[in-house]
Amino acid sequence: VQTLITHGAKPGALTVDKRNALHMAAESGASVATAVLLNPKESNGTQDRKVLEAQTERGETPLARAAAKGHGAV
Repeated sequence: VQTLITHGAKPGALTVDKRNALHMAAESGASVATAVLLNPKESNGTQDRKVLEAQTERGETPLARAAAKGHGAV
């Protein structure tokens, strides 16, 4: 994931149902990918709140998706 971000991937890009990369990593239990998306090296210690707080068409945040799928550790 970090390599993709380094080469220009946009973690905040949305699918048709308004999920971003963090939604997908969190709901699948991918803890390493979730950690990278929360703290990408290029962020200089800052996190884009839009990615963290983005809501799907159903109003679900990445945290809500992780919890709904039973991935509380993520």
